[in-house]
Amino acid sequence: MRISEQQRFNSANSKIEKARADNAQALDKLATQKEVSNISDAPQNLHKIFRSSANLSNIDNFQKNIAFSQGYLERTEAAIANITDNLIRAKELAIGLANDTNNAESRKMVVPEIEQLIQDVIASANTTYAERYVFSGFRINTPALSKEGIYNGDDGAIFLQTSDNGFQKINVQARQLFEASEEEAVNGHQGIIDCLHTLKHSLTNNNKEELHRSISELDFQLGKMNYYRAEAGALQNSLSTGMNTLDLDKEHNADYLSKLRDADIFKTSSDFKRTDTILQSALTACNKMIEPSLLSVLK
Repeated sequence: MRISEQQRFNSANSKIEKARADNAQALDKLATQKEVSNISDAPQNLHKIFRSSANLSNIDNFQKNIAFSQGYLERTEAAIANITDNLIRAKELAIGLANDTNNAESRKMVVPEIEQLIQDVIASANTTYAERYVFSGFRINTPALSKEGIYNGDDGAIFLQTSDNGFQKINVQARQLFEASEEEAVNGHQGIIDCLHTLKHSLTNNNKEELHRSISELDFQLGKMNYYRAEAGALQNSLSTGMNTLDLDKEHNADYLSKLRDADIFKTSSDFKRTDTILQSALTACNKMIEPSLLSVLK
């Protein structure tokens, strides 16, 4: 069967187009260093790539939640530490003024400092993080304590998602940090601001018996501070563990995705050189075909 010139040219042209396409694909992989840039590149791995990419996106979101939660709890713990420092100072003053070497006048002289301590405690109780009041439960836009020291928050426990199936509590439920529970009230205990007001009252009125009760109550309040500070610390430790786990998961998913999607630079370079050689050979062969045909036309 005789092959016509047109068929020969069509066959050569087809080979050139395929060689050019293969070379362009190899060049694209070399430039992007990606084995998979389009859906058609590796359809058998698409679901794995999408799943791994989704996992990385979820991990990023979980890490953002943990970072926010860590900041929230760090601010919470710092506020509790400030309140603790104020209570310790109040106790130091109370103990120093409880002995008989002090008189009514010397005790009254300390009242302004106690008033300042009260304001400092209220300010710390109204600590915010990212424009949210950390001690107010779900009422994040409401200061935890009023100017009079009344608790205005609620008992809401705030959770953020930190893993596929895990949620982390990020706040301390602070009502009983500032108020006395029913059981505590029955046992004669007070809220933190009431405790400081009682101390102030004992100093103002030179009431030594009330002053000694205030010292005991300050010890009780400091114990509560330590409990809630420990809770905030435990929550932070849990978040740190979660962040470390996510870091490992992220590294694993990134490596897996790289194996699925990224090109082997040495193989890609070799493929480009090979396809370029094939393309140049096809072009040369086509030119050799064209020259005799052109000469026959010119004759």
